[in-house]
Amino acid sequence: MKVSLDSISSGIELVRSQEKIHTSFSSQLCKIISRIWGDKKSRLLQQEIPEAPTSFAPSIDELMSPEYLQQVQACLQSELRESPQKNRVQEVAKKFFKAIAKNGSKVFQHHEISRDLQNILSPELAQLREQKTDRTLACSISHRAQRKIAKAKLAMELGIEPACNDQGLTGSSICLSSSGKKIGLFKDLLTCGHSFRMKIQNFFRKIVGLRGQVSICRNHGTIPALYAEVSASIVDQFFQINLTPVTKTVELGNKKGSFMVWANGHCEASKITFHPAPTSDELFLFQRMAIFDYLIGNLDRHLGNWLVKQEYGHIVSLATIDNANAFIEENPREGWCDYFVRRNQYLWKKIPYAAHPFDERARAIMNLMTPRMIELLLLKLERELPDSPMRQRFLSPQMRSHLYERASVLLAMSKIKKATPLQLSPLYSDQSIQTYLKVT
Repeated sequence: MKVSLDSISSGIELVRSQEKIHTSFSSQLCKIISRIWGDKKSRLLQQEIPEAPTSFAPSIDELMSPEYLQQVQACLQSELRESPQKNRVQEVAKKFFKAIAKNGSKVFQHHEISRDLQNILSPELAQLREQKTDRTLACSISHRAQRKIAKAKLAMELGIEPACNDQGLTGSSICLSSSGKKIGLFKDLLTCGHSFRMKIQNFFRKIVGLRGQVSICRNHGTIPALYAEVSASIVDQFFQINLTPVTKTVELGNKKGSFMVWANGHCEASKITFHPAPTSDELFLFQRMAIFDYLIGNLDRHLGNWLVKQEYGHIVSLATIDNANAFIEENPREGWCDYFVRRNQYLWKKIPYAAHPFDERARAIMNLMTPRMIELLLLKLERELPDSPMRQRFLSPQMRSHLYERASVLLAMSKIKKATPLQLSPLYSDQSIQTYLKVT
């Protein structure tokens, strides 16, 4: 795709004539102009930077030379420094770079957008970065997620669209930074759960009288899936389980949905070999996942929906992703009709680690699942979930009731020293849960 010389020339003129931009901006601007012009095979020899210190027709080699860059940079710095107008920096900069990204994406080098230039293009990102000087905010995972979201927004404004994610059935895309780095997973509110494959599966299940996961966890469309993703993140932070990447509701471009921070350096659990002699920390990671999944009633924790990082064959980090099919309004029923509902529920039960007893740290987390703490959790969900009529439908009396019941199971099991995650897995139906609570 050819670069529009008019767009470049007008962009340069607009920046030079109206704005006062600091050195790093003009330096980066010159590098990008030089790269674009240098990649052209035709004669751009008559194109000059307006009012350049010396008027000459540079060759291709001269266009890429340090001397030429220095001349252009000196010209821009001098002119911009003397410009009396200081406003509309963001508007002009975005107009210029969007024109280049649109007309010359093959030669436009996004990675040349420096940190300082990003701060000019996105005042939101600049403010968040400035807040990092506060040590508390610098260590905050929520603040880190906000910075990732701001980077994703900037990348999209520069023409860098999210990449398609071919994993899973609910539909998602991978958000990139301006340098092309993966920074988050976005699920579009309007397309989440509407993949063609999922529609076909649900159609045939209805014909033969079988139910799917969607039928018992969200009967009101796709919004509860978005709420479930965000709620799972809130639950994870509330009980300090610290496994689920921070997830927030966002608006990227013209699309609303959920944004989950990307788990760098992790791979799907299905791709690893589990160590036959797990360490205590390894078991603790696994047990926290089991506690978390049971509490939210997750129906879809197969080996592709939790990520791990290994060192020397041992798991050192774990991330629970894709929590859309959780916070169920009805427990799965025993029998063949709900086979597809519970097929992937608590599937970690097949991992040998599930037979190891909960350690003291895991039982301490389970011991927090009191009715009072669940009440406080629900109040937190009401405050932090997006305010809409769907919020109350998501936080339905049925969902709340089942959440209290599962928390009671965890609380009761925390008193049993030899209890294991494996013993949680069969407690999924109304009958099994009520029977267990009566016995204990």
